[in-house]
Parts: sequence; structure tokens; C-alpha cells
Amino acid sequence: MKNIYKYFLIPLIVGLIIAGIQFGLPYFFGDKKELTYKIYEPITYFDKNTVGELNIVINGIESNALFSNQFLIENTGQIPLKNIPITIKFDTLDSLFKIYNYTIQTQPPLEFGNIDKKLSRTNLSINVDLINPKDKILINILTNSRNKSGLYSKSEGMILSKAEIKEEKKEDKFSFLLALLASIMSTILSFFISPKTLNALGALSKVIDNLFKAKNQSGLKVVSALYGNNETYIDITEKLNQLIENDKLSVKVSNELAGRDPLQNVKKELKLIYSLGSKIETVVVDETQDLKLPIDEKNAT
Repeated sequence: MKNIYKYFLIPLIVGLIIAGIQFGLPYFFGDKKELTYKIYEPITYFDKNTVGELNIVINGIESNALFSNQFLIENTGQIPLKNIPITIKFDTLDSLFKIYNYTIQTQPPLEFGNIDKKLSRTNLSINVDLINPKDKILINILTNSRNKSGLYSKSEGMILSKAEIKEEKKEDKFSFLLALLASIMSTILSFFISPKTLNALGALSKVIDNLFKAKNQSGLKVVSALYGNNETYIDITEKLNQLIENDKLSVKVSNELAGRDPLQNVKKELKLIYSLGSKIETVVVDETQDLKLPIDEKNAT
């Protein structure tokens, strides 16, 4: 019996201790693969309660609601994560649910390699080549309704953790909301106004202000009118509003109308948003062509 204890049990116990040290210590003290995410409460940019009967067209789709859904993803482990699939899913069976647009920002801006993206009716899936420790990805998704959402990711040996949203400092929250507002309005107007124009926060605020003023105005009003090309435009909104007579506007798009030539030897265009009653419409008219508002079947361009 003593020989069995000496030659069998003792080596077995020693082996178990060594195995525990070899495989257990890395688990508790070694490098960890961990991806942590936060899902922020959806922000209502506008809904039926705020716009009333005003009809707003976003990317060609009429809508009376717009919500911002933000997700923050961070590599909180100690080693780089490679080829990481991430899926954001909205929990809805509503056939009218739509994802209007999305933006993906990384911190730092580079070093992530390729980010493949795939959008379906209720899901946004991305695959990130590389996420280094402390790297962050901010995803903003614009939808037409407020729904619960989830974030899913899986990789060998990786821990996926959901972090609680902590209260932010007031000044940080204000900066965040200001940036978010600019991002949302950029998306709404991206089909109409150039990105360079939207960099001017003052011009953006003016467009927002005019949109909400139009809600309470029954007649024809030019909300925004930009003349130019190649991201170089001049604002002739007020000038066109002064030319409106009896809720009608008829002018020829030209340098003379604008007051100057913003781009010499380049064909220009007039990008215009106007409101009439509860409708908001967009128009693009080439230089030397006639602009007649309101647009109808007879004079549509």
C-alpha cells in the first residue's frame, strides 16, 4: 500500500498541481480576449408629436419619425482581436420598420484594417479585421421607429460583455448631443446638400430653423437654396423668398440670379428645398434652366 501511495498517488497529485498552475494561472492572470459594448437609449429626433402633419421625405421615403440608435464597442482585453464579426439586430416584426442610414466611426481613425458591412431590413452586420486593445467603434443607426436592439459577436476564447451606461458629465453630454444633432441632420440632407456645406454649423442651424418655421406656414417658402457645384455653393435662400409672389416663384437659374459666378467655366446647379402647406419637396435645376414653384405635373423637371 505504501508503494502504491509513493509511486502512484504522489505523482498524480503533483501532476494535478502542475496542470492547475499551467492552465489555471493564464485564465486568471494571463492576457484576456474581451469585447465590451454599450447600447444607448434611442434618441428621438422627431416624431408625430413634434412635427404634426408635416411630411418629411428622407432618402425618398416619407416619414414622420426619426430615431438615433447608438452602440459603443471597445476591446477591453489585453490582446488584439482579429476578424471579429459583430451583428446589431432590432427586435421587431413590423413590416414598416426601416433603417434609413448608419455611420461607423473608429477611435483611433485608422489601424482597424477593412470593415466589411452588410445591411438587411432589421440587422447591421460588420466584420472588423483588427481591434487593438482600447480601440473603440461607435455605430449610429437611424430608424423610423423606436425598438429594442441587441448586439452579438463571437470569436474563439473571446468574452462578450455588456457594460452599464454611466451618467456622463453635463458638458460631455452637451457636446455629444450637439455632434449627434449635426450627424442626424447631415444624414437627412445628405441626398441634397454637399458634405462641405454641412460643415458650417451656422448654415445647418439655419436650415433646421427654416424647416420648423415652415411647419406653421401655409404658403410657399424656400427653406434652402444653394447655387454652385463641386461642393462650392452660395446661399440664395433669402433672395428667392423675396421673389415669391402669390405663393409662386418663376425664375431662370443663372449667375445673374445668384449675383455672382461661384465657379467660373463650370456648369452649375441650384439645389433647393421648399415647403408648401404640410409638404416639403426638393428640386435640383441646372444652370440656364427655368425654375417654377410649386412643382406640378405640368412643369416638373
